[in-house]
Amino acid sequence: MPRISQAAQIKPLPPQLIKVEGKGSRLLAPLSEAVADLDIRDDATYQEADELLAGIVRARREWKEDPGMYGTSAKLGTIPLQKQALDQLYDLNRRIDRPMEELEGKVRQAMRAFKLAEQRQLAAAEAKAEQDRIRLTEQLRETAEREQSAGTSKLRGRLAQTRERLESQIEQIEEEAPAPVQAAHSATRTVKRWRQTGKLQDILRAVLAGKIPIDAVTVDEAAINGRYRADVGSWPGFEEYTDVVIAARR
Repeated sequence: MPRISQAAQIKPLPPQLIKVEGKGSRLLAPLSEAVADLDIRDDATYQEADELLAGIVRARREWKEDPGMYGTSAKLGTIPLQKQALDQLYDLNRRIDRPMEELEGKVRQAMRAFKLAEQRQLAAAEAKAEQDRIRLTEQLRETAEREQSAGTSKLRGRLAQTRERLESQIEQIEEEAPAPVQAAHSATRTVKRWRQTGKLQDILRAVLAGKIPIDAVTVDEAAINGRYRADVGSWPGFEEYTDVVIAARR
């Protein structure tokens, strides 16, 4: 009787994983369509994006916690079959969860872009409101002084009306101050980050001048190791030397 190879013994994707794959595809399809149509323009569409983000997070959790994703390989008997089932399981997880992870990243990036634009708009609005507040406050001060020194009751009456109008406008500025949109399922926070804007030569000069700590400049060992055979030995401040590495025998 001819011997059956391991390859011949390996079965197709287990029915349990086929069922799970179908569920994953049903989770993924509507999310992909929703992200493709995503367009955050205002507070309302930002709230829609927030709902979509929450839906993706729920879908990923539901996918990862699906009982069909576990226990399949252990029921297949021999080790080769279990190994193949695990390989199929990992591949299936990558084909479903990785696209959902990418969708989540796209939604977060779109929401971040909206929030950055909102932050700039709020800062501009606050600056304009401050300018208006200063201008109106100065007008109010001048009007109050003129009102006190007015020679006739008629003039004092007109100046009193102007003063009340200016006070009302200043209060209105405070009441109409714009506020950032608040989402139901996510929160935003402002963080300080850095990025390099100057040339490397200027940064190195600042390090030498003591304006930037030397710890801020690091040597890329991987890049140097990739080129050391060529010319690193001739670089100022570098040298080539012989070292010994101990490797355990297997």
